[in-house]
Amino acid sequence: MATQTAINGHLGVILKSSLHAAMISFTVGALLLIIIVLILPVQISNLKLAYQGFSKQWWLWIGGFLGAIYVLGCAWLVPQIGTGQVIVLVLFGQLFFSAIIDQWGLLHSKVNPINLMRILGLITMFIGVVVLHFI
Repeated sequence: MATQTAINGHLGVILKSSLHAAMISFTVGALLLIIIVLILPVQISNLKLAYQGFSKQWWLWIGGFLGAIYVLGCAWLVPQIGTGQVIVLVLFGQLFFSAIIDQWGLLHSKVNPINLMRILGLITMFIGVVVLHFI
């Protein structure tokens, strides 16, 4: 994750556009996946299941959107605050939102209630983000 973040951030600097850097990253990734799907014995019928489930669980389709926002955000932030800062913020965000998702079993996840240790861990990490940014 740190390598991808640094690469996309530097690509954004070279192109003078974090949006173009994210587009290139996703285009290369999509091309690779298309090649893999064409080479490996993958059943196309599995892809039809995604379209059939769209009306019932439309939110399953937003993973690519969220991935694009993540890559774009990283490409934009790395030149401003550095790769390490971006990674720490991403990790904090992942832990914070995973705790929220787990607390209520959102997105069909297993319920795993937030406890005092998880809260203390998040607070400690947040303090670490603030200290790293301002020192």
